[in-house]
Amino acid sequence: LGINRAGNWEEFNEALRPYVAPSQNFVYADAEGNIGYVAPGRFPIRSDGHSGLYPVPGDGSRDWRGWVPYAEWPRVLNPEEGFIVTANNKVTPKGYPYNLSLEWAEPYRAQRIREMIEAGGTNLTAEDMVRIQLDRRSLLFGDFRPYLERLDLDYGRAREWRERLLAWDGVARPGSREATLFAAWYSELTRLPEKEVGEDHWSEPRYLLNALKNGDRNCGEGERACLEYAARAFEGALERFEGGVPEWGEEHEAVFEHPVLSATPLSRLTDRSVPFGGDSSTVNVGSYDLENFVMDSGPSYRQVLDLSRPDRSLYVHPMGQSGNPLSGNFDDLLPLWREGGYLPMRMDGYDVGARLVLKPDG
Repeated sequence: LGINRAGNWEEFNEALRPYVAPSQNFVYADAEGNIGYVAPGRFPIRSDGHSGLYPVPGDGSRDWRGWVPYAEWPRVLNPEEGFIVTANNKVTPKGYPYNLSLEWAEPYRAQRIREMIEAGGTNLTAEDMVRIQLDRRSLLFGDFRPYLERLDLDYGRAREWRERLLAWDGVARPGSREATLFAAWYSELTRLPEKEVGEDHWSEPRYLLNALKNGDRNCGEGERACLEYAARAFEGALERFEGGVPEWGEEHEAVFEHPVLSATPLSRLTDRSVPFGGDSSTVNVGSYDLENFVMDSGPSYRQVLDLSRPDRSLYVHPMGQSGNPLSGNFDDLLPLWREGGYLPMRMDGYDVGARLVLKPDG
């Protein structure tokens, strides 16, 4: 409520002062052209040598030493470069005195946003922001591509698909078969530390890239052991699709389960699924289960705000504005969301179908 009522940067920050958890990325912009960012919350100051990732003795020696002061939260106003990028990536700069987290999202999405902004120059428009939001170029693939070139593959079909994948532009479109094969290869690669960590898949790109570059004991002995493992993984990925590699959207679906009725026989009437593109590294994110490729998170809401002309702002969210499966507004926005469409964020001039007034009891 305080943010909604804030009239400037100072009031915006003051509204966040009592914020506790969970920490979020709050971005700020106003009609005067100011932009800002702040990550609020009660971040514990831990004792030296205690990262927070592992259990420690409960004898008081590792107790928290208070909270990171409000004035020292990660914060920026009108940075020199003229823009702010936030995509769950690490936001603390080198030399920041506090350890807020050791589990940031990989920097791929933030890196791609930065690339597109810098390529657009100083005259970016709302349409450019839409293009950035909908971008599906996988920088994850870009990092693994050099190792794909070095694989020794045993049979012709694997070599043919390797060449096809090397020629791929890295855009994970719903109709891309290359996106499907890369996802399957990456899924097989994430099995590398299975015996060590006790999990079927260990999705840590930096670990896998380091293994391919420098070797890893889980691959076995020898300079090329991890490349040999990657070659077997590539061939295993192809064997998964003996009848032909399907389009990415056939394997990679966004699933919408009704929060109440999904666990009932009515789920066939209430639940929806649609083909979708992207992966965990794309700006138009499409994170998925490494076992079956079904999306487990994605863009639940998109908006582009134009503070010079608020009536030109855009938004869209999946499904619809009603949770009632019998309503025409239950899933009418789903096709628009899937195809990258938007609605105008009109402030007036629209029809009100029904008005609900909530009054306190008594």
